[in-house]
Amino acid sequence: MNSLKKTTSLFLIPLLLVGFWLFMSLFFASNYSLSVFVNGYGQSNIKNFNTNELLKGQKIIGSFKSKENNLGIVGVRFFNFDNISQDIVTFRIKENPSKNWYYVHSYKVDQFQPNELFTFGFPIITNSKNKNYTFEIQSQKGKPGNAIALSSLSPTFVTEFQFTKSELLANKTRIPIFLIKKIFYSFSDINFAVSSSIYLLPLILYLVWLFFRKSLLVSQNYILVEVFLLGVLTFVFFMQQINRDVELTLIILWIFLVIFYRLESSVSFLLALAFLILVPFLLIFNLNLIAENSSMWTYFFLVIGTFQAAIEYRKKPGNLLTYDKFLQKIFGSYLSKKYFFLSTKFKSLLS
Repeated sequence: MNSLKKTTSLFLIPLLLVGFWLFMSLFFASNYSLSVFVNGYGQSNIKNFNTNELLKGQKIIGSFKSKENNLGIVGVRFFNFDNISQDIVTFRIKENPSKNWYYVHSYKVDQFQPNELFTFGFPIITNSKNKNYTFEIQSQKGKPGNAIALSSLSPTFVTEFQFTKSELLANKTRIPIFLIKKIFYSFSDINFAVSSSIYLLPLILYLVWLFFRKSLLVSQNYILVEVFLLGVLTFVFFMQQINRDVELTLIILWIFLVIFYRLESSVSFLLALAFLILVPFLLIFNLNLIAENSSMWTYFFLVIGTFQAAIEYRKKPGNLLTYDKFLQKIFGSYLSKKYFFLSTKFKSLLS
């Protein structure tokens, strides 16, 4: 029985959590199909990069070297100034040094979303690997106050390569190489990297518990909370798009930690206050996306804290860890004493 328990804790559960990480990373951390490679490019690949409005007749000119065959999409990140513009842009792409455009098409920009990649698709170029390409995006009607512009977020644009199942199954020995390349290209996307790291948190928390559980139980070590908060801060500062599955994973982990450490509702409220205080400072430095993420976690911690407070009011559980003791456990007694007046202020807000 002990042997079975040891095998389960040391091998089966970690294996399941590794499987969870790989499955969620491959199928939920990315907006792209498993059969698609995506390669990102920065501002240096755009001629005379700027974030000014793209006015009538002006062009965005980009260039890149194709990393793979089957090139079929160039996705460019735009900003629409939170307005619905009536402009029309013409996209064209060609292989260098050809003078003839391979594909030309016009698009209404009212479908462009702020700071999101808009995909310009064209007939797949099967033999595109290691070839150089140039694309242009020209405004047809843009005018001040009614135009779009390039976003300052990274990557500035991406290229997508589509591989069919028949291509992969035709030579099964290529599948391992394909998967390795898929992982490599995926981690070049900051959103994938952040999402994948969040999905890895359950495994990290479990391994910490597995190897340090005596310390966690005897000395009341709060390293699990510290690892979790590091994950939340990574999400807030680096995540550039909404991913509900990642948010749900973090919320479930926090609820688990609340139960495991018997944290009082005031701890969740304290974290909500901390993220709320961050928001105006982030807005001052025009870090709007990070401010939005921070305000979102303010809301999440407030909701969880409210549910905790309702349960505490009804069941009146004892031996809960209050926010002041939580601060002392996480940051040490020196920090708690030095900023005791902040603790007092927060207590008056809760009362």
